[in-house]
Amino acid sequence: MPSGGLSSACVLQNDHILSSNDTICSFVQFCVEYSAIALLYYDYALTFPMEVKYIWGRKFRLSTFLYIFARYALVANIIYLLTLCNTGYMISAVLGILGRISVLVVWGMRTFAVYNRNPFVMILLGSIGLACVILNIVRWSCIILSWIFTIHCR
Repeated sequence: MPSGGLSSACVLQNDHILSSNDTICSFVQFCVEYSAIALLYYDYALTFPMEVKYIWGRKFRLSTFLYIFARYALVANIIYLLTLCNTGYMISAVLGILGRISVLVVWGMRTFAVYNRNPFVMILLGSIGLACVILNIVRWSCIILSWIFTIHCR
């Protein structure tokens, strides 16, 4: 009998319960992620007419590109899920990085404006944003290189 007075059947039963809990946690995580994606695309569908009017109907500027990349960066998730080839993974990585850059730039500009254009805030947020972008590029570069050597187009 194992320590603590538990029989081996009880330990095996606990192992089974742990694996069931892991499965339940994975299922809940799956449901939350796909519910969030469904809600996001529902929002896209509801606000698309206003987007066409206020964004697509105007002259393209830096703010237009930032808006597009920030709003549609999650399309990279769909490309990632549906891809069959390394090229799809690379496109997904680039779209994800551009989306993160856009969010960081917009967030940084808004915070900079709120703090009365304080140069310290610009330097701090610029440094943090640059570090995030560099780390993201390095991360995706490593992932893509590992895919190139392990996954082939189907």
